[in-house]
Order: sequence, then structure tokens, then C-alpha cells
Amino acid sequence: MTTPTLGKIWVVGFGQMGQALVRGWLDQGLCAPADITAIDPSGPAVQQAKAWGVNWAATQPATDWPHVVLFALKPQTLLGIVPDYHAVARAGSLCISIAAGTTISQLRTALEGGAVVRAMPNTPAQIRQGMTVCCAGPGLLPAQQQLAERLFMAVGAVAWVEDEEQLNAVTALSGSGPAYLFYLAEAMVEAGVKLGLSHTLAQQLTQQTLAGAAALAAARQATQ
Repeated sequence: MTTPTLGKIWVVGFGQMGQALVRGWLDQGLCAPADITAIDPSGPAVQQAKAWGVNWAATQPATDWPHVVLFALKPQTLLGIVPDYHAVARAGSLCISIAAGTTISQLRTALEGGAVVRAMPNTPAQIRQGMTVCCAGPGLLPAQQQLAERLFMAVGAVAWVEDEEQLNAVTALSGSGPAYLFYLAEAMVEAGVKLGLSHTLAQQLTQQTLAGAAALAAARQATQ
């Protein structure tokens, strides 16, 4: 049975997270390259879009509206760009933001209404081991929620919260968590080298210890 595609998607901001999501959709056959448009004027974004065969535009295309607009922009630039897409929102496109700190209310005001989802993925999405937490805006239809969930399941696990305030804790825990673990790993490797281990062995021990501990924690949780 053929898996239904996600429809046409615009990805506004084609940096690391935007690319991670697109790669997940393409790898799992959820989209054809022709269904995706990367909207980003930067040179690296253009090169990556061409490499994957996806469409590219420097600004909002003057074409048929997509099913989804994903805003993969930095928080400091998001609200300066989102208002340009208010007509897309009014036409019924699902608008998703992965920028930290920008509320659903702010997004809906900038878009002049529409179906909105706030999501917080984390960097392991780059290897399809991400954790994404989503919050639905007012009036989001079940089909739209399911569509948003499928988008992020392509790069890992997905959970939903009803209270948008909880996304602040999510950002601190799973959004920033990988950076703290990277810092811990660096400290463990450095300690191993100081104790006389080679850097290669210290790195191997650290990586396997962290991976094994995570797997063991997941196994224990599954039996509770």
C-alpha cells in the first residue's frame, strides 16, 4: 500500500533543521522533491536544494499555495518574515513554526489568523533520532494535527502538550539537552586522556557509555 504524501510544502529557512526535516521526508518517501520548495536566499541553501532536486526560491513563490508552510527561522528574524505569508494562512495552509520563544498568539497575529502549530524539535533530528514537542493553535483540525505529527515523526519521536507554557520547559530539557550532553562527553574524554588513555579510546568509551546508558534507560522505562 502506498503511503500518502504530505502534499506541497514550503520550508521558509533552509538551515540545518530545515534540511534535516526535508531529508527525513525524502528518505521516507513522504514527499517527492518536486513537492518541496526551500525559501532561503543564502548560497548554501541554494546549493543544497539543487543537490536534492527540490524547488528553490529567494522569497515567497507566486505559485499555488502549499498544504504546509514550515517556518524554520531563527526567533530574531521570524516575526519580520511571517507577515508576508498571511495570504497563505488565509487560504488554508497549515503554518508551523519551530522557533523558540515566539508564541502561537504572536504567530496568528502576524498571519492574521489561520491554522498554526508551534513545535520544538532538537538537533538529533539530523540523524532521525530527534524529539519534537508540538502545541496546537486554536481551531486546529484533527487532520491538520495528524499532518504536523507525520512531518516530525520522519525525524524521530513526537509528543504534544496542551499548555503552550510547557514549551519553555521542553526547550530547556530536550531542545538544549543535547548541547549539555556534548559538553559532558567532551569532559569525559578529557578526563580519560588525563588518566592515561588515548584520545581514540577515551572517545570510544565515552560515546558507547552514553549510548548504552540511554538504551538501558529506555529499556527500563519500557518494563515499568
